[in-house]
Amino acid sequence: MQADDGLCFRFPLRTLIPLSSFFANIESTFHNQKDDDTVIETIITLPSATSKGLALALTVLQKSILGDPIELSNDKDAAVLIEALSVTKAYDLPIITSLILRQAVVQFDDEPFVLYAVAVIAGDEPTAVHASRLTLPFDIDLFLPDKLGRILQEHNLYALSRLGDLHHNRKRGFEKFKQLLLRYQAVPDGERFTKACSKGKGCEAFEMFKGDFGDLRQRTGEAFYEVFVAMSGVDARTVLTSMIKGIVQCEKCAGRISKCFAHALWTFEKKAKSTI
Repeated sequence: MQADDGLCFRFPLRTLIPLSSFFANIESTFHNQKDDDTVIETIITLPSATSKGLALALTVLQKSILGDPIELSNDKDAAVLIEALSVTKAYDLPIITSLILRQAVVQFDDEPFVLYAVAVIAGDEPTAVHASRLTLPFDIDLFLPDKLGRILQEHNLYALSRLGDLHHNRKRGFEKFKQLLLRYQAVPDGERFTKACSKGKGCEAFEMFKGDFGDLRQRTGEAFYEVFVAMSGVDARTVLTSMIKGIVQCEKCAGRISKCFAHALWTFEKKAKSTI
C-alpha cells in the first residue's frame, strides 16, 4: 500500500478484505495468486493516507492480530493518531478505529484534550462527552495545544466550538456561583455556635474564630470558592466536607457549614453544564 508521500507498506490484502468494503472491492488484478502459490505483489495507492497514519493503523491491526499490547504515540497534539483515524475512515476500517479508541481511553485519561479529539474524529459521542468533562479542570485557553486546536478546527469545527462553549460558559458560571455562595455565607439571624461548642473555652472552631460564627462562614466560604474554581466546579462536592473539616477543626461545626455550602453547590449544579 502506498501512502500520499510515496512510501509503501507491505500488508496481506487477504487480512483486510473481510474488514473493509474498500479492500473487498479492490479488483482481482490488484492481488493475483498463481497456481504454484507464489504471490504477485501489486501497489495499491491510498492517496488520502499519510505514511505516519497508515503505519500506525496497520501496526495497531497487526498487534491486535498477534495479541501484542497496543501502544499509541504520546504526541500531545495527537497528529499521528488523527492521521491514523483519517485512514481508517477513508478506507472503511472500523475495527482499527475501535482498537485505537479503546487504547486511547486507557492511555490518555490524563490527557483529556487528546482523548476528546480522538473520540470526535472516531465519531464516538459518549467518549467525547466523557472526555469533555475531564477537560474542565484545565483552562482551554492555556492547556489545549495549538496544533490540536487546529486539527480539530480542520476536522470538526463544531466539536471544537462545543468544547469552547462548555469552558467559557463554565467560567461565566463561576461569578454566579460566587454570588450564590455569598448568600449562603451570610449568617441568618440568631445562628451562632451551639451551646456545646461555645461552652467553656469552646470547641476548636469557637476558639479559632473567637466565637464569631459569621467569620467562620465567611472564611470557609472564601476557601471553598478558591477550591471550586481550581477544580472548575467538577466534583467539588467530593472535597467539600474534608476541606472544611481541615479549616474548622470541629466536626460538628464543619458538618453545619458543609451542609450549607453543599446546598449552594447543589443549586448551582442544577443549572450548570458539565459536559458538551
